[in-house]
Amino acid sequence: MVLDNAEARARRDKTAPKYPSWYTDAPDLRTEDDWYLEAFQRLSTGRPQGSGPIAWRSMVEYAAWMGLDRGNTDALVVILEQMDAAWMEHHRKQNEPSKAGKPAPKIPRPPKRPTRRR
Repeated sequence: MVLDNAEARARRDKTAPKYPSWYTDAPDLRTEDDWYLEAFQRLSTGRPQGSGPIAWRSMVEYAAWMGLDRGNTDALVVILEQMDAAWMEHHRKQNEPSKAGKPAPKIPRPPKRPTRRR
């Protein structure tokens, strides 16, 4: 019995594991984006008491450690500040009390992204 593509896909979809939407809806990332994600993940470990914003000085020290020039340091700081603002907003929304009066669950640190070795 030979299945056409639609039948094969339907069969596969029924038996395939179901992944959470945060995983399946993740944006496609370019290879060069991995560097920023790794920097964000590393710098997130130094948040004051685990929930404050990443310090500007930490970003600049990281850029110096990585050997970036002034222009690339400025770009890194802008990108990391935008990522951090989005993370802080997400964290704030997740920690607001729910409408049922129960506190929302705590959100863990950003997940580690696998690094691509070149």
